[in-house]
Amino acid sequence: MTANGTRPRVLFVCYGGSHANVLAPVVVEVLRAGRVEPIALALTTGRTTFARLGVPSRGYAEYLDPVADGDAVALGERLLGDVH
Repeated sequence: MTANGTRPRVLFVCYGGSHANVLAPVVVEVLRAGRVEPIALALTTGRTTFARLGVPSRGYAEYLDPVADGDAVALGERLLGDVH
């Protein structure tokens, strides 16, 4: 615990499914231990891997503002095309 009674936060970042497969068990253990608050930023396919393993995470979507970032979202959707 910190001086103000909160748990320190630890940021875990991964990019891609392979990285997520390695990192997710660490995040699970940190959650289980309860000493720190893990924040997992799982990008691209890492987000899918974390979700499949039931590990809470954040991705790009949590940092988008639909109004302010509308042009970027539209461009991304156009570039994405029919890729799933």
